[in-house]
Amino acid sequence: MKEGVVLKQLFRRTTFKFNGQSMSPLFVNGTELVLEPATFKSIQTGEILLFKQNGDYIAHRALYKTKRYLICKGDNNLRTDAKVKPTQVIARIDKFKKDGKLFRLSELYLLQSSIYLSETIKLVKAFQKGKVKHLFLKGLPLHLRYHKRIPWRIYYDCDLLIAKQDLSQVAHIFKALGYQKVNRYLSKTHEKMKNKESEINFYKRERGVPVFFDIHLEIVFLMTQLGDLDPLYPKHYLEELNRQYLESRKEYLIGKNRFFLLSTHHQIIYLALHIFHHNFRGAFRYETLDQVIRNLNKKSISWSALAAEINQYQLGNYLFPVFSLCQKYYHTPISNTFFRLTKQSRSSRQLAQALQKTGIFNEESRLGAGMRRFYYLFLLSPNSIGKKLTIFLRPIIIYSLFWFLLKRIKTFFESLTLFFKNIFVN
Repeated sequence: MKEGVVLKQLFRRTTFKFNGQSMSPLFVNGTELVLEPATFKSIQTGEILLFKQNGDYIAHRALYKTKRYLICKGDNNLRTDAKVKPTQVIARIDKFKKDGKLFRLSELYLLQSSIYLSETIKLVKAFQKGKVKHLFLKGLPLHLRYHKRIPWRIYYDCDLLIAKQDLSQVAHIFKALGYQKVNRYLSKTHEKMKNKESEINFYKRERGVPVFFDIHLEIVFLMTQLGDLDPLYPKHYLEELNRQYLESRKEYLIGKNRFFLLSTHHQIIYLALHIFHHNFRGAFRYETLDQVIRNLNKKSISWSALAAEINQYQLGNYLFPVFSLCQKYYHTPISNTFFRLTKQSRSSRQLAQALQKTGIFNEESRLGAGMRRFYYLFLLSPNSIGKKLTIFLRPIIIYSLFWFLLKRIKTFFESLTLFFKNIFVN
């Protein structure tokens, strides 16, 4: 048997034992899954399903659904499974047993969201007391506002935008609340070479649940590890975007609490930039953008004004593929006027066509994703080719490329060693 589950009660089909690491950390080897009947019509994205494919029983999460098939993927897998047809679906996962205890998935999701909400409220109160201007770029507050429910999955962080002058005060607040700073530098050398800080990450465990907050000092869609990337995207545009986003933030009542989020057009642009930042991949990211647009489309979106703002900041090359993919896969109601008015290069249009063929659901390793993101930034940059090439004169770029090459070589030789070891052992 490959990754998936092994049938325990062939006749009743009520419990299965999970094998492998494809759904880690949610399910691990030996986790017993409790199933409930499911029809193809009733399945919603985000649910974990049991299906049979090529003779194997597999329990993976549904990412995407059409009338004819599902696309599913293990939470810990980079690549999706083959298309799942209606006749292959057996059941949905309702509960599971771990260490002899029975858990309901909905209760697990609720626990994580409850902890995140509690921590978020503590932060908001501390920010208000310290008069720290902030807003939530994405995360639980945004999900609650536009999806009207908690996420049906385990998620990893919550992003906030603050002004640079408030960073030391914000760091003090996180420390007082029991958080520690996360080091995400490639090495000590890389840390010393970086010429600006654009993102700070904080972490703690609360009741056994890991809680991450990413604090942004700018709208992050470039590469935070590489510092200033003015040769690829004008720095003054980025600074103006940050100022505008903080000044035009909107306060929303979500449940019984108030949170600052981005204004309508800024929210759409940011979510699209976030998808670009992840190399145009990620079903849940597209679902969120689609949901926001559907919530706002009839009353709040001026597509011509949105296009004008994107053109003003020369973001069309980065965002055209995002909106075209969102329309293709989710039938998002985006005005044709928007596509006509948004300026984009030939490279951007060609990339959008290529991505429509390869899809948006597979993920990448951190190393591969980093190199691809740099390639997209270079390819789609609004700057002249002469200015773009100056990026390769920067020491941190030379160092990062060298570091990446060494990692690639190391990975290659490790794979080669494992290959020959398996040959001789077998």
